[in-house]
Amino acid sequence: MSATELQKQRMTSYFIEAAKEILRGEGLKVASARNIADKAGYSYATLYNYFEDLSTLIFECVRDFQTELEESIVPAIDSSNTAKDKIRGGITAWVNYFVQYPGIFELFFLERIGEVGNRSDIADLIYNSIVPACSDGLEQWVSEGRLSEEQAVGKLNTLRFQITGLMLYYSNRKNPADYSKLMQLLNRQIDQILDLK
Repeated sequence: MSATELQKQRMTSYFIEAAKEILRGEGLKVASARNIADKAGYSYATLYNYFEDLSTLIFECVRDFQTELEESIVPAIDSSNTAKDKIRGGITAWVNYFVQYPGIFELFFLERIGEVGNRSDIADLIYNSIVPACSDGLEQWVSEGRLSEEQAVGKLNTLRFQITGLMLYYSNRKNPADYSKLMQLLNRQIDQILDLK
């Protein structure tokens, strides 16, 4: 790798890390080019030497956040034996990530995609963010013959919409009122969705 490429990679990472820090703590509304550049220690004009526009930088952050989210899910799935426990562990880890980082949850589920550029790749990434939390357990049930592929997709979609909806109420409306009640409701929802009769 040439010195120029190394410099570009280094500068790009400074801006991405600064943007992620702002997004984690304060959300997209505060993530202006000036704020991100200030946090990185450079002028906002310098930011545009490395990113086409702000939405390109934000998308890089969304990709990084998705990677972090997936990494936070792996231990919960790996420590479980049954398919249901894998799904419960993965979903709980998914929820806990967003409880810990409400600014990222806002970026993923409350901000309009148009505000970070008209990019279907962002929408697809966000839409499928919960898949790694469920896929191992659902695939196990399919391989055991307990679910068909079609039923597994149905369970995944029900989990996707119901758990995201639960988190929307929790993060935006404070209902349920506290974390322990959120976890109780989450576990009841998971039990109902994953009940195999």
